[in-house]
Amino acid sequence: GEGEAWHIASRLEMDDLAEIYAGIAKERDIEGALAYLPRGVHADLRVNGNGRFLFVQNYAAEGKAVSLPEGTDVITGEAVGGTEIIPVHGIRIIQY
Repeated sequence: GEGEAWHIASRLEMDDLAEIYAGIAKERDIEGALAYLPRGVHADLRVNGNGRFLFVQNYAAEGKAVSLPEGTDVITGEAVGGTEIIPVHGIRIIQY
């Protein structure tokens, strides 16, 4: 095939791994849900005819700061954007 495999023979911190992965994604023109996520936060991006929907969930034991795109929170209807604290077990669903 035409695929690639990567092997990292080192014990790296999560931030270092994130930097490596971000470089590979940028080089391959792969778009992630968000550019940076703190440990314990998960994000998924879904796109359909009604727009782009970003699901951000915090599984960490404390609130986490996440940089969100400008849009509308689907649950509350309020405008969102910029850095926000996602509370413990919190979720934001943003349409943008």
